Amino acid sequence: MEKVIAINEFYSLAVDLEKQRLYVELKGQWMNLKLLNSFMSDAKESAIHFFDTYSCITDLTGLMPFNERQAKPIAISIVGFLTSNSMRNSAQILPESHEASQQVISLVRQTGKVLTVFGDKLTAEMYLDSHAS
Repeated sequence: MEKVIAINEFYSLAVDLEKQRLYVELKGQWMNLKLLNSFMSDAKESAIHFFDTYSCITDLTGLMPFNERQAKPIAISIVGFLTSNSMRNSAQILPESHEASQQVISLVRQTGKVLTVFGDKLTAEMYLDSHAS
């Protein structure tokens, strides 16, 4: 069962302790470091709920196109956190906006990380459930 840790107009974070899963939803335009600091604080609070390793679903469907130069430091911080050593597996749902989707792919490639992309949350859930340890 999901327990909401934080929710606002730009993101939501929830945990499922039984599945040891973090649920992240990012939406809108991420353009400032104050928002990043708030997200990172809430994300760290979310991560302390897990016993050991965890899986993560990141839903980016509501993310809007952004200025890549301004967003790059924010994206790198978020990707770094979401792909930490404690995360065993992840699944992403890309933005509905084609432009934002391409921007996300480009930024993630710059970090050297790999996306495991699904079209909806249910399919992402099934993938992570089948890869649970």
